[in-house]
Amino acid sequence: MKSNTNQAFWLGIGNFFSFGIMFCILGILSRVLSKTDYGTYRQIFYIYNTFLLVFSVGLPKSFSYFLPQVNLEEGSDLVRKINVVLFSAGLFISVFLFFGADFISIVLNNKEVIIPLKCFSLVPVLMLPTLGLEAILSSYRETKLVAFYLFVTKSIQLVCVALPLLLCKPTVLVAVMGITISSFLSCIIALYVKGIPYRHVVSVKSSIQYKDIIQYSLPLTLAGIAGIGINAADQFFISRFWGADVFADFSNGSLQIPIVGMMTAATGGVLMPLFTEMLTKGEDRKNILGIWKRTFLKSAMIIYPIVAFCIVFASTIIVFVFGQEYETSAIYFQIMSIANFFNIILFSPILLAMGAIRFYQNVHIILMLSVWLFEYISVLVIQSPVAITIISMLGIVAKVITFLYFISRKMGVSIIELIPQKEISYLMFLSMILLSIESFLFNRYLPDMQCFLKLFWAFAIYIICFVCISEKIGLRYRELLKPLLTKFVK
Repeated sequence: MKSNTNQAFWLGIGNFFSFGIMFCILGILSRVLSKTDYGTYRQIFYIYNTFLLVFSVGLPKSFSYFLPQVNLEEGSDLVRKINVVLFSAGLFISVFLFFGADFISIVLNNKEVIIPLKCFSLVPVLMLPTLGLEAILSSYRETKLVAFYLFVTKSIQLVCVALPLLLCKPTVLVAVMGITISSFLSCIIALYVKGIPYRHVVSVKSSIQYKDIIQYSLPLTLAGIAGIGINAADQFFISRFWGADVFADFSNGSLQIPIVGMMTAATGGVLMPLFTEMLTKGEDRKNILGIWKRTFLKSAMIIYPIVAFCIVFASTIIVFVFGQEYETSAIYFQIMSIANFFNIILFSPILLAMGAIRFYQNVHIILMLSVWLFEYISVLVIQSPVAITIISMLGIVAKVITFLYFISRKMGVSIIELIPQKEISYLMFLSMILLSIESFLFNRYLPDMQCFLKLFWAFAIYIICFVCISEKIGLRYRELLKPLLTKFVK
């Protein structure tokens, strides 16, 4: 059997390409479009991602949950069934976006969004059938194909969006048309890649029916709807009450640090089918907890120092990526980066593998109501987009802590035992000390250094010092990085 490290490696490579190209596209758009047009473009994706979050929680995870329970022949039929549901959901969203564009423009207080949104309305019906590809291939330990798919499709997207913008008059409509064309090509490639594990298989009708899929995915879908409230309430309030310009600042600042999404997607994609298979076979839950805890520590050793660096050098990073005009985005970037210390704690693979979908759903609903209530009060009382962002970040923190408490009860351990306390304390303390010194020195003696050079030298010096000192205090980075470097060289 192919190792978990190997599988996570290829998922990580694929997500690296995906996030890298996404940042290239956003960097180009923020420079060639006016701030108002760029804000309009981000509002369109806010609407789309709002719907996407609903269906990307429940249905794709159905692949990870059901496929390890059936043979390859039944798996082929199961994939077909879930694809039908995904296509139907995509069609629903597309119709809603097209005919509801005028209403959406009123809600967002931006009439310029209507025509681009109508053009964009084809994207959901093309892209939703692509969901679940990662889960399918991870179930069969073929994540190398995921990396291939992401590299090809994101490269196509870059060409389709960037080239017309650079050659023609840069407008929101041109960018949206590029996204639509690339979505059509991505859909064709995805449907082909999804079928690769079943090329030489005679499909057999699966014992898992549509009602089983719906029963499993519906609570996750409802959780996804609630998750939208947690993740997107700030986007609604800022867009509605502060306009497209402030929304553009917020959107750039609230982007997730790429490596966080890359790591969580890679490890979560591997752990979900693995845990489901282990529980199906009746393995001891302590073995599952051991794997989960080791994964958390490895992820933290890589991500925590990087997140800390991004918080301290937020202004320089924002200016480098998006330009001087968006320096005000730094405060949003700093606030949302704090949530990344908690985002890497992968609670969903354990919860969903255990079948705790109702609890998963209910927590999201309660948190959604709480976040919307507090952010609405904030709009009335504090009247600051920064306060809105802080509430959203605290909502993420509360969600993770709640799920950790539930997992600790189910596993028969304290919540403290789920966390490698000593190692995490070392990581945070060392990062704080080194970055405080480095920030003081760069601001005092090199305040006008060019952004790229400042980031390069600051990060290089920081990481070298961090790794060297870490070895002395028991954080074995050599043991962590050696398998990854060996795999990369191969």
